[in-house]
Amino acid sequence: MTICLQRRFFGIFYTFTPSRYFNIALIAGYGLFVFCLGLRWVVLLSGGLIVASAIVYECLSASHPCALPDSTNYNLLDPDMFYQYVDSQMPPFVKINSHSRYLAVKINSDSRYLDRWQQVATEMKSIQALAAGIAKHEPTLTPDLIDALYTVVDLGSQFALALQTAHRVKMAEYQAIAQQQLDASQTRIKQTHHQMRSLHDQILIEGLSQFSTASTLSTRLQTLIINNKSGLLQD
Repeated sequence: MTICLQRRFFGIFYTFTPSRYFNIALIAGYGLFVFCLGLRWVVLLSGGLIVASAIVYECLSASHPCALPDSTNYNLLDPDMFYQYVDSQMPPFVKINSHSRYLAVKINSDSRYLDRWQQVATEMKSIQALAAGIAKHEPTLTPDLIDALYTVVDLGSQFALALQTAHRVKMAEYQAIAQQQLDASQTRIKQTHHQMRSLHDQILIEGLSQFSTASTLSTRLQTLIINNKSGLLQD
């Protein structure tokens, strides 16, 4: 996904040079083809048809460089698209107020769980705003930031499902499993919020000193993404 988004935002660095070399190779191949078989009409026409077919295929491929599934077409740095995607991924009992962006849980549950959900929802909202702020100051981090936001939505959905499970199950042993899921998902979201805040503040400080460490920030984001995905696999 990261590579595909990088192509989308910085396509000139990925598509222009390969296309140029591809065209040069075609011309060279056509010349070699004619040289070896002789300057005859049948050679010129057949070689021309091959070259034309290759160019048409290359152009069609270039027009669809990132054939992504629909779920990855969201620019989660945009608040509207972020909440649209959140709405599509959350269980049905989680409702979003289109005006306040409030993520409400429509189940009757222990107030402790509802308070924890509100903490998670608030942190998700803050993470999105921080990521958007980072992207404005350091656009090169955009692909990694979007990847990170996808993992945040997944963690939020995972937490919501665990909340529903904790509400429904009655046996103590299953309550304990649901509680572990709640704790793990909430911890990862809290850590993501803390790290995103740290990245945001670091960029602001660098803006004062005119000193950029974008590569270091990208490495930190990649580590964050890996940790979040690992949490999803393990929980």
